[in-house]
Amino acid sequence: ETLDEDCDRGTRIEIHLRKEDERFADPGTVKSAIQRYSNFVGFPIHVDNELVNQTTALWREPPHQVKDEQYNEFYKLVSHDFQDPKLRLHFSADAPVQFSALLFIPESSPEVMGFGQGEVNLQLYVKRVLIDSENKDLLPKHLRFVRGVVESEDLPLNISRETLQENSQLKSIRKLLTRRLLKMFLDLAKEDADQYRSLWQTYGKMLKESYTDHDQRELFPEMLRFNSL
Repeated sequence: ETLDEDCDRGTRIEIHLRKEDERFADPGTVKSAIQRYSNFVGFPIHVDNELVNQTTALWREPPHQVKDEQYNEFYKLVSHDFQDPKLRLHFSADAPVQFSALLFIPESSPEVMGFGQGEVNLQLYVKRVLIDSENKDLLPKHLRFVRGVVESEDLPLNISRETLQENSQLKSIRKLLTRRLLKMFLDLAKEDADQYRSLWQTYGKMLKESYTDHDQRELFPEMLRFNSL
């Protein structure tokens, strides 16, 4: 017990466990749960006098204050990749819903390397608390190679995965994320043709699937690239 009995402020919460549930009082179990679900809450969490969370939610920081090294380190943390990302997109939105996003385009695609077709896999936070570590509804299928974090201030903390699928706010976030990513690709094509060619060589097969996305169909033809003689 690490509570300071001489402290006259704050709240003391005492939890009693059944004999068969004693494992939940194990410090290692407690630390693992904190690091998984509350690693980025805005205050330090200590277990046995050891700080176990990071407190700094990088996606909430102003982009101009974040260094490339911080972005790369964070990408490797959330993606379990050993390479630095090819591209990143870091922004916040206030309307029609309030959210922050930090998204990365990996240098290599597992599908290109011979693995089977993957799925959309983004981490979804609400008020810095992780509520879905593998959200598959934040992006369409053709952007399944994107990795990163999205945080909403408007979603309830106790929302279930089943409710998320029908949530109108999540659908608005998905639409805006998709558009911002595609616009980033098109801007890259205009500014750096060689880098866009590299992106297309890696992810063109998946991006071609975006012809089914009617919300973004005006952007689709501009993305296409074909080999010429």
